[in-house]
Amino acid sequence: MNKKGALELSMNTIIIIVIGVVLLSLGLMFVRGIFGNVEDLANNAFEDAENAINQIATHDQKLTVPSQLSVKQGDSTVSHIWVVNEDPVQQIFTISVSASNENDAGPKIRISIPSNQATLDTGEEVGFAVGVEVANNLDKGLYGYQININGGAYASNSFFVKVE
Repeated sequence: MNKKGALELSMNTIIIIVIGVVLLSLGLMFVRGIFGNVEDLANNAFEDAENAINQIATHDQKLTVPSQLSVKQGDSTVSHIWVVNEDPVQQIFTISVSASNENDAGPKIRISIPSNQATLDTGEEVGFAVGVEVANNLDKGLYGYQININGGAYASNSFFVKVE
């Protein structure tokens, strides 16, 4: 009887240890998932705040472009590019985006501007919505792009798409 009791006690101990390890593993996975989501939410909140500030701010340059757009592989994002007419006459502005020479992303990053033309009076500004879509199979890294207004004759600037 004594040996049977000892065997039962050791089996109960093993079962309790296994259950404890499983619960600890599940708890750690849960905490890791929560903190991963918090980081994503914080990054999205800061990008949204930057876009909101840019929308309500007065732009004092001909062309205002975010320096970097962060996009995860297989995901997309939207930002704004602001153009101000500093010429003394009404003018039509056309925006175009091209990849920089070092950019080897090709069609794996798709940049779309639904409305790429606007007519502005002196001192008026417009925000062009720019969508960036990244393929699943694109390597993580920075990819440079050039923004030209009226073929670069009025203004030009550059920005990076950071693929995470």
